Amino acid sequence: MSGGAPERSGDGPGTRAAAALRIALAALILARAVAPLEPGTAWWGLDHARYLPALPGWGLLLLAALALSPRVTRPIEPALRRLGDTIARGAPGVALVAVAAAALAWALPDRLYFVGDFQGRLGAAENSITATSVFPQAMPVDLLLHYDLPRFIHTGFNLDILTAERVLGALEAAALGALAVGLARALGLEGAAALAVMAATLFGGWLGLFTGYGKSLRELVVVVAAVATFGVMVARSGRAIVALGLAVASGLTLHRSALGLLPAGAVAMTLGLRRHASLRRARFPIALGVGAPLLTLALMAGKIVAAMRATDAPHLALGSGVGPWLAAALAPDHLREVANVVLALAPLAVAGAAVAAFALPRRDGSGVVLLALALPFAALLLLVHPRQGMFRDWDVFSPAAAALAILAALPLGRALSGGASRGGLAFAAALAALVPTVQWLWLEHDLPAGFARIRAYLAGPPVYSVPDRTLTWDYLGTRLKWLDSLDASAAAYAHAAALTPSPRLLFLWAQAEAVRKDYEQSRTILVRLTSEAADWGQAWGALAFVSQQLRDTTGARAAAARALALDPDDELARQVMRALSPPAKAPR
Repeated sequence: MSGGAPERSGDGPGTRAAAALRIALAALILARAVAPLEPGTAWWGLDHARYLPALPGWGLLLLAALALSPRVTRPIEPALRRLGDTIARGAPGVALVAVAAAALAWALPDRLYFVGDFQGRLGAAENSITATSVFPQAMPVDLLLHYDLPRFIHTGFNLDILTAERVLGALEAAALGALAVGLARALGLEGAAALAVMAATLFGGWLGLFTGYGKSLRELVVVVAAVATFGVMVARSGRAIVALGLAVASGLTLHRSALGLLPAGAVAMTLGLRRHASLRRARFPIALGVGAPLLTLALMAGKIVAAMRATDAPHLALGSGVGPWLAAALAPDHLREVANVVLALAPLAVAGAAVAAFALPRRDGSGVVLLALALPFAALLLLVHPRQGMFRDWDVFSPAAAALAILAALPLGRALSGGASRGGLAFAAALAALVPTVQWLWLEHDLPAGFARIRAYLAGPPVYSVPDRTLTWDYLGTRLKWLDSLDASAAAYAHAAALTPSPRLLFLWAQAEAVRKDYEQSRTILVRLTSEAADWGQAWGALAFVSQQLRDTTGARAAAARALALDPDDELARQVMRALSPPAKAPR
């Protein structure tokens, strides 16, 4: 079934929609070429090419620009149409896209560990730290997938935790690719239109979560695509209500933000039951499709509410009442950050919005379902202010970006339907999604490029909040220590402690100075720390050690005694005391 009737006029709505799409894609490529030339990181969602080597940076942008020229793409139009038809028909299309998605995720593993809780999650699993003590807000299946399962793979197959996460991520990327094909088919698209919808659904910055990051927001992106695909199928044909119900239910076991899936599931099921008598007669599938999410919600409600109160409240409580919430949501700086997230994670969302007025949805229910999916997650984009800033905590918004991209895929598909020579434009749209996605993954893979981008963010302009910068310098201190860049690690901790001189950061800074054998500087920091946190035994133990290294035996003995008085099991203080104790006299 074709996604649209052939146009009879060169000035029909489809032609205008295609022209609007071409202009929007050109504007996006121009913006990605100009943003790297601007000082600062105000538009970090566009400026990827600034930090990358020439080929993945400017070279890929040039390729995306050339694809907008009909002269360039006209010779490959037949091949592009065949590719779109292969995607839209039969198992080979599913296998092709699934393998390509898995290969992309596997080829560019995350080596930066910058996003969200990457370092904390990886460290907890590697060091057998009880996950519930570090991440009490995590849902049960989240911990199963990203703590228990990687540790099981590590034990059973001798793979390190990060490699285990990469394997799981590649498999889930393949599932996302299969669902991207499924959505194009559910919408009844073929050829160029199917190619564009597949690209918009699959290619986005969210693929960066599939390259080693161990958190359930990765699976939630897959679930968003599943709810979109099965929801459209239920609304249009009355099929897949059980799959839809199970998809929504699985999301509720993964992450509390999966509550945003409920409206789309309810809308799709309502439309399906109203429009399709065959579905109304299928009592058992209806009971299972409707009951699975409701039962799961009842079982998970306590955990979800507790997590929202403990973890989410600080990100929303920017004042009392609705007024401060709205003021914070609509603040110009916050709106710019929201735009950056969308531009980085959902490259075709803007293009889809540009053509929506010319590619009106048909009355088949698909548009309503996808809108119901996107709106709750779009609200999260506006209302949530993550602790580490959107620049780093973009993982929180990946499901939202996927929902917006899928909504944008609908007008894109319809703009490319019905035209005999739109394979080239569909190819340009696919590249407009693929190129920034590859660049985004490259920035997480290439350590010099990734660190340069992070330092540019810290340098500004704009000048981000003190908590944002403190946590970013803190990250650099830890990551550089893991990489044995000891001088750079100590300098990063010094920056963090200068911004926010908390006892923890002062201690980490002192540790970093001691590791690089600058014991004098370490002692200076620890003297300050023990004067401000006099009951912290570990700090006294560290002071005893560095004082010993400086041959200050009096200071070392006093600090060790204080440490042992606070914590008799302080092993470092015990070692210092043993080293300072005179050797026992041999009996005569």
